[in-house]
Amino acid sequence: MEVGFLGLGIMGKAMAVNLLRSGFRVTVWNRTLPKCEELVEHGASIGESPAAVVRKSKYTIAMLADPRAALSVVFEKDGVLEQICEGKDYIDMSTVDVDTSSKINEEFSSHRNRVSLLKMCDSRFLLSLSDEWPVTGRDRTR
Repeated sequence: MEVGFLGLGIMGKAMAVNLLRSGFRVTVWNRTLPKCEELVEHGASIGESPAAVVRKSKYTIAMLADPRAALSVVFEKDGVLEQICEGKDYIDMSTVDVDTSSKINEEFSSHRNRVSLLKMCDSRFLLSLSDEWPVTGRDRTR
């Protein structure tokens, strides 16, 4: 299964590495290319834009630092909205406020194709995914 990952800060990098270690094919994108290149050593491929990552992936996870980054990745040229379509899921784990989440959600809701937008805001939901998705930031061997 191909998973896309947008944002490779402390949490994003750790989660993407754990996905790779668990056997997922992962395509990554970050505003700074050197962070992407670090993950190539673990088996990731690099997407040249958020749109390119979405195009390759069934699931795209965003772990972005702030509202500005989250909005930019979705709405700007070569952003998520250019490639998201029915059958693709966008999982937003970014650190953003309610207004930013609402703007993104409204756009996904009105998009010409029905797409899934999952906002990670409930730790119980994250725990329910833990058996299928190894997305925690810690090393399993500890």
